[in-house]
Amino acid sequence: MATERQLAANRSNAAKSTGPRTQAGKARSRMNALRHGLAAEMLPSPSHIVEDWGGAASARLLQVDEARLVIVSEVANLLEQGAMVALRREVGKLALTERYMRRAYAAFKRSRRSESEDGRPT
Repeated sequence: MATERQLAANRSNAAKSTGPRTQAGKARSRMNALRHGLAAEMLPSPSHIVEDWGGAASARLLQVDEARLVIVSEVANLLEQGAMVALRREVGKLALTERYMRRAYAAFKRSRRSESEDGRPT
């Protein structure tokens, strides 16, 4: 059970953390999700991929994998150039895509599992 002092501190802190207040701050925070596009809704993918691999989950997996390949290619270019600051930034981006890859792979496995339970071919 929280003490009265802790509750007062929580209320005080909650009042301070309201997000961006200025128009410039709001505009900047709106762009956070556009860093790599992996958090966005799925774009339509070629129908043969969707049919052959099991739907949107497989298309999402391919989309995330393609984004990771682009970053890896950029890392290779930066290694050749010796641009360590930019290289560190790209490696950081690669690490952040891991979350999207795990989610996409889990969704893909769930879709394959549900297909096999429905009696449809896997």
